Amino acid sequence: MVVLIIVAALYLITYAVYILQLTRALGATGPFVLADETPHRTTFSVVVVFRNEADNLGTLLRSFQFLEYPRDSFELIFINDDSTDNSERIVNQWRLENGAFATTLLDNLRLSSSPKKDGITRAISIAKGDFIVSTDADCKVGVSWLSTLDAHIRQTGAKMVAAPVLIAPEKKPLTRFQQFDFLSLQATTLGSFSMGKPFMCNAANFAYKKDFFKQLDGFRGNEDFAGGDDVFLLQKAVDQHPECVSYLFHPGATVYTKAVGSVSALIGQRVRWASKARAYRAGLGEQLSVIVLTANLVLVCSVIGWAMGFFAAWVVVGMVLLKFLPDIVFLTTASRKFGQKSRGIVPSLLLYPLLTSAVVFLALPGKFSWKGRRFTR
Repeated sequence: MVVLIIVAALYLITYAVYILQLTRALGATGPFVLADETPHRTTFSVVVVFRNEADNLGTLLRSFQFLEYPRDSFELIFINDDSTDNSERIVNQWRLENGAFATTLLDNLRLSSSPKKDGITRAISIAKGDFIVSTDADCKVGVSWLSTLDAHIRQTGAKMVAAPVLIAPEKKPLTRFQQFDFLSLQATTLGSFSMGKPFMCNAANFAYKKDFFKQLDGFRGNEDFAGGDDVFLLQKAVDQHPECVSYLFHPGATVYTKAVGSVSALIGQRVRWASKARAYRAGLGEQLSVIVLTANLVLVCSVIGWAMGFFAAWVVVGMVLLKFLPDIVFLTTASRKFGQKSRGIVPSLLLYPLLTSAVVFLALPGKFSWKGRRFTR
């Protein structure tokens, strides 16, 4: 039993080291500084692939109306992925009422196991902009979203840009949990970029030059994964042209997404995300996914072991401190960096190991549901 405790403690110490390294990298990163330059507008094709998003599209469409960017310098491409609600009607109605915007609405063409990748590929085939910018139907963009992205591209010469995705603050416990969960993902993304080892991003706020996408041969090689239109493309770029990849850390570039409304929906979302984790290539991403998973399972097992009388209470307390203290430092630093309130961190940390453990077992069969469809990874 002593050996088991020592091994578990070593795993948690390893976890703490990784988290503190990310915290250090995160703390050393400052926001992007907008230079006072003569405007040279990048042209953008904003792509939204949607399926049954009638409840969410209105918010996204209204946010597009307030974009402070020349309307002749961007277009909006909507891809309807076989919606069965009135999503398409909502988009068409908005197009009729906002004729000053260059918009296109197309039906998706299924060519692979990934509807999202098929939709983006179809959009790119008709896109007129120099840069493709993807976001999701349940998001809201800020007024300076494209102008900040434009400035970053011009100042850095980047051909692929990841940017923040956060959940807007609410007092609901489930939403608060998701706020910290998303915050941890964004902080990990920013920290990995700062360390020169980027491995993740979010398609809800992801931009890349159209020619660069074609140079990378698009999504070829991971068509069998239903998701991963962001992470796998980033991995390709990092492998082949790491100097072309950048992270835009600036409040004006942040996209806000909607929290899911139930525990079952949250678990389903995480199972879907977990389906692509096995495709992470060797490196920081693979190491972190294994270490984070192991640390959470160790914590859950130690509590179960204590409840069954195998471990003394001090063992559980020690495990909890080894896991939670680095997490608190990390999330507090992340909250400050991304302008989020840190209240509620501890309850979220208590729930996270339970969620992770549940997701692991549910993801083992390799099947999940998404938007009324069943997928096999």
